[in-house]
Amino acid sequence: MRIAYLIKKEATEIVRQKELLFLILIVPLLEIIILGYVVAAEIRGIPVEIIDLSGGRAAREISQRISSHPILHLRRIVQRPEEALEILKSGRARAVVTLRDAPAGPLRQAGIPEIQILVDGTDAFAPPAAVGALNGIVRDYLMRSALSGRQSPDPLLGAAPAPISIKTLVRFNPDLRAIDSQGPGLVGLLLTFVTFFIAGLALVREKEQQTLDTLLVSRLRPIEIFIGKGLPAAAAGLLNLLFGIPLLMFWFKVPFRGSAGLLLLASVIYLAAIVSLGLVYSALSSTQQQAMFLTFYTIMTIVVLSGFFTPLESIPSGALLSRAIAAVNPFRYLMRIVRSIMLKGGGLSFVLNDLLILSALCIVFSTVSYALFRRSLER
Repeated sequence: MRIAYLIKKEATEIVRQKELLFLILIVPLLEIIILGYVVAAEIRGIPVEIIDLSGGRAAREISQRISSHPILHLRRIVQRPEEALEILKSGRARAVVTLRDAPAGPLRQAGIPEIQILVDGTDAFAPPAAVGALNGIVRDYLMRSALSGRQSPDPLLGAAPAPISIKTLVRFNPDLRAIDSQGPGLVGLLLTFVTFFIAGLALVREKEQQTLDTLLVSRLRPIEIFIGKGLPAAAAGLLNLLFGIPLLMFWFKVPFRGSAGLLLLASVIYLAAIVSLGLVYSALSSTQQQAMFLTFYTIMTIVVLSGFFTPLESIPSGALLSRAIAAVNPFRYLMRIVRSIMLKGGGLSFVLNDLLILSALCIVFSTVSYALFRRSLER
């Protein structure tokens, strides 16, 4: 039973390290609580905007049904001409419903408007749900109108209403190809994994090998050591981007409709933010084992709370901690920027808000990271 002594020794080592014990026993439970709201959530709160150019009774009733639907969230109703495609590009809504008077004929006499539904296809999960819900609302309204005698039934369909022109178009990804919507996120995922792990181990490795003092007695200033530790991690992530995007374009035929320079700018800002966050963990950790646990749990959290797997609108309003983490999650904003540039062809005006938020997070993470780094040097 010599192995029993080794098992006892390893168990004792784990119990002695209170930080490691916390990471093994407590953090996984917190992860289940935080991420459980996202994983278990049904698709809800899909943002919808209505352009009502009809103004009739039928248009108002259809709008009311959309506003009360459980999986849709009606952002606003406008009664002036607006470009529906621009609304989708801006990211304000995942679906835009346009209601206008039908051409002269039976439908116009019955007061039934012509209906166009535009859906953002850059998300792999929301479009099918939005299309099904909106089509169901319209057809249910027409069915009830026919049964109540407000619209004469079609002789070929029995009680069903006369055929109506409902145009449902999925833009930016009309075939709803999963690789088109998820491919850009995969590149961001690689950026995150590679960069975060390298940065997370950069400083703690020097601590374990007791070579940090050697750096301190050199002529390098603390800011130079800080930048020198972060740049290789950022360069590795950038290399993944430069190889990953062409691979998506030429191997998987994912379209690239926007500016490569704008995508590069957003990626550099994101890499600076994620490297700074990794260096925070590296400065706080005493061993590489602790740093690896922290980076693993953090990566899992920021990926799930980014909208990569499920829409963030599905997070219940009561899940305040999950919503708070999602709000300061840099990967969330990178995902939106990359999808907008690659699939929508969005320019600076469409991604500016996300770019500013990403820049603000980068500044905060960098400031905190450098402060913790200076503090660790003074110990």
